[in-house]
Amino acid sequence: MGNKRSRILASVGIRPDELGLSGWLATLFMVTQASHGVGANAADTLFFLRYGVEDLPLMIFLSGPAVMVAIIGHFAGLAWKGARVWLVAIMGLSAAWVAVLWSGIFVGSDAIYPVIWISTQALIFLTLTVVWSAAGSACSTRQAKRLFPVFATAAVAGGVMGNLMVGPLASLFGAENLLLVQGLLLVGATLLVRRSSSFFRSEAEESEPVRVAMARAISSVRSSRLLKLAAGVVFLLFALFFLVVFPFSEIVTATFPGETEMAGFLGLFSSVATAATFLFSLLATRRLFSRLGLIVTLLTVPAVYLVGFSVWLLAFGIITATLFRALQWIAVNSVQTTAYSALFNVLSTRRRGPVLALMTAIPAQLGTMTAGAILVFGSDLSNNSFFLVGVLMSAADVALVAAMRPAYLSAVVDAMRRGLVSVWDSPHAGVISPVDRDVVRVLESHLTDPRPRARAIAAAGLGSLGDESTLTGVEALLDDKDPLVRSAAFAAMCQIEPAALEPRLVVALSDESAEVRLNAIRYLASTGETELPTSVLATVLDDPDARVRAAAAWMAPEESGRLVLHDLVSSGDAESTRAAFEEMTRHPGVTFDLRPFDYLDDDDPGVRAAAAAAVGSSGSDLVTVVPSLDDRSVRVRRAAARALAGSDEGRGLLLEVLEVGSVIATEAALDALTPVETLDPRFTTWAASEARRAAYLAGHRRVLDAGLDSPQGRYLVRVLDNRVDRIIHWVLMAMTTPTTKEIMPVVARGVDADDPETNAQAIEALESVGERSVLTVLLPLLEPTGDGEVENAHRSSLQELSRDFDPWLSGLALRCLEQLAEGSDVARLERMAGDQLDTLDEMGRILVLQRVPMFSELDPEDLILVARNTNEVRFDPNDVIYREGDPGTELLVIVDGLAVVTRTRDGMRHMIDTYGSGEHVGELSLLTGGRRSADVEAGDEGLHGLVVGKSELIAILEERPAVAVGMLGTLAARLIEQTL
Repeated sequence: MGNKRSRILASVGIRPDELGLSGWLATLFMVTQASHGVGANAADTLFFLRYGVEDLPLMIFLSGPAVMVAIIGHFAGLAWKGARVWLVAIMGLSAAWVAVLWSGIFVGSDAIYPVIWISTQALIFLTLTVVWSAAGSACSTRQAKRLFPVFATAAVAGGVMGNLMVGPLASLFGAENLLLVQGLLLVGATLLVRRSSSFFRSEAEESEPVRVAMARAISSVRSSRLLKLAAGVVFLLFALFFLVVFPFSEIVTATFPGETEMAGFLGLFSSVATAATFLFSLLATRRLFSRLGLIVTLLTVPAVYLVGFSVWLLAFGIITATLFRALQWIAVNSVQTTAYSALFNVLSTRRRGPVLALMTAIPAQLGTMTAGAILVFGSDLSNNSFFLVGVLMSAADVALVAAMRPAYLSAVVDAMRRGLVSVWDSPHAGVISPVDRDVVRVLESHLTDPRPRARAIAAAGLGSLGDESTLTGVEALLDDKDPLVRSAAFAAMCQIEPAALEPRLVVALSDESAEVRLNAIRYLASTGETELPTSVLATVLDDPDARVRAAAAWMAPEESGRLVLHDLVSSGDAESTRAAFEEMTRHPGVTFDLRPFDYLDDDDPGVRAAAAAAVGSSGSDLVTVVPSLDDRSVRVRRAAARALAGSDEGRGLLLEVLEVGSVIATEAALDALTPVETLDPRFTTWAASEARRAAYLAGHRRVLDAGLDSPQGRYLVRVLDNRVDRIIHWVLMAMTTPTTKEIMPVVARGVDADDPETNAQAIEALESVGERSVLTVLLPLLEPTGDGEVENAHRSSLQELSRDFDPWLSGLALRCLEQLAEGSDVARLERMAGDQLDTLDEMGRILVLQRVPMFSELDPEDLILVARNTNEVRFDPNDVIYREGDPGTELLVIVDGLAVVTRTRDGMRHMIDTYGSGEHVGELSLLTGGRRSADVEAGDEGLHGLVVGKSELIAILEERPAVAVGMLGTLAARLIEQTL
């Protein structure tokens, strides 16, 4: 029975572990679409017969701005509250509003019927957007390609059932009570959205304010010929839609004067049209896309309008009106919607959503308003004159769509050259996911491109489309001379037709490219194979690439796999050890008696990171990973934090780190812990404590900023600034939940903004979402403050900071007090300095380094990494430091003195430049690997400096990107100086 169910699920693209996700969402789509069928037919019936169909043009006109406001409001709400809260809220509010409309009928005023009609248009859009947003939040990209067609099919079934219910329900309870049925269905949909929200994923990408997103979308449209044409097409298609709806509504009203009869006809018509749309999508839409391409297929939509209005010019009646409306229904829902969603795949993911929203909010609704205006002001026109307007607008739309094709092909090619993989995403908002022949043609044309990267991208794209007709072309790349291409082709074959790989596996497992061999083994593992074929086992277990041997070990007999993995780990080779632990992470719970916790202090940071991840995947000995949160490598710290965050026990350990850990450990723990599902009391208590700490430091910063003017004092103020900013960042992170994750990055940027209005808006937003116990301490920090305290208060502040538990603050405060000390204070300060001897020994170098522009913004914790990798040097006057042509192996930071840069040309020595205290020389040849381009000598008074070697500098740049940014700024400034 279980196997039979698995086969049924597999036939529709559902995996056994996705049954709950797909079941809840499919039911949500079905119930929501049923509510649309009931609500739309109820609104039409009530408005046409109780208010007057002759006023429908005005309603069409007014619905444009109403839907526009609803669209913008919806996306603003998503950015404000996040999907998990907003989608449930908007569905619940929709149900409540329908109940209000139903109650309004019994007040006795006819004014309620226009409100019902316009509200229905907006509610259908909102609830439809809600269900697709819920599906997008719950499904990964790969799941969407398999499950969205299932959801669309469920929606069709719900639409058919909802429309079929309209006639019987209207007959039993009256047309007005159809609204009550719609409201109850929306209540059910609200509960389903809430239940489905447990599957929602946390989004990695920060959302943007609606204003920023719309500005980005407008910029995209202005700069793209394709999008400009698309805006015109959308405008005309929406106008044409309502130019058909009104004549159809008029003749239906004249033909069916009774509410029950009209509701029954509209319900039956909608049900049949929906079923026909489903069949057309299933049988024809995919073929049209795969044979004609997106644009030519889209051309059928305005063509339907052109033919329909032409027929109406010859004969207009209930039969021709119903046929035209049915063809419009099918064309819009099976072709236009799918093509419309796929058209914007040429945009990056970040731009696609805002552009779609912009198109729906402005061109589409302007088209709706234009149709309403034509109907209102053209009420005196004869039917034939009106239909002629439809013919002309249809012809114009045909011309615009035709003009889109070269622009679309150009955009596809450009997107592919940029490696924009979204261009070959299948559209999801339909019963099926059709393949765009235009995209296929572009990708196939690049399978023979002379550039390996283009061939690899083409193979990856065709694999993503999954079109079996492209199998031959992709398969040919399995023999490509470039390993990158072969690897991409193998991965693509796994997506297009995995069975076709079976005869190629032996070849792939002996490919000269390790990536191909690795993909082949992992493909076998993904198919459920637990052991490799005997014929290839010996070969792959002895593979020259450690990653291949490690992957194969998990598919070998237990004892053989254990021997291979233990050999890898004990080999002493960092790459081999790392490969074993990385593969261990891919197989949670299976350890082969490996002991990754023994390698958490390995010399190689890659091994330490892989070991931390492996310990996390094993689920045991998690406490051994905690010290790795203080590792000198940021890569290791992040791996350790992610490993701990994967279990309840690990998250508890991370919370303990927040309370007692170092700065760098706290950063790593916070990154892994946030956003949190709900604010843990320990989290909140810690955040409030940190906010109080920030307030304490901010007070000292204000005092010292006004009272100190020495280099040490200015650096202490800067360190206090950084400490306060960092803690505020921590506190904002600690208050980030799935419902506030979109707004917190915006708040953080606003808090740091120089613009007072932006700053005030950020604080106001924070007040609405933050934890009150934390905000009472945090908010005063974010408000504008006055100047420092009275004169001499800085001495008391320094004395207090000199006793602080933070060694850098206390050490810097002591340095500043030494400059101020007189008489007996000196001895006391010397005694205090003895307690901080280690810090003070290094602090001299730190105070020098912080004067160098590329190091100036670093915290002491970052500068100590630099300081510990420097050597002190001294040169006598006019000593040669570097000679032109010498290899560049080090960077010199000048403590005191001058470095004179000269170059000899044509027997004459020319001075190029001089550099003094706080500046550095020698960075260009060090970074490029070239030789010195000039001589560098010490000045007339000699030179005292700090030297950073090449390997040490590269290690610093890897760990501290801010150093790289500072160095690039310095290099850019020097290049500008030399070219002026």
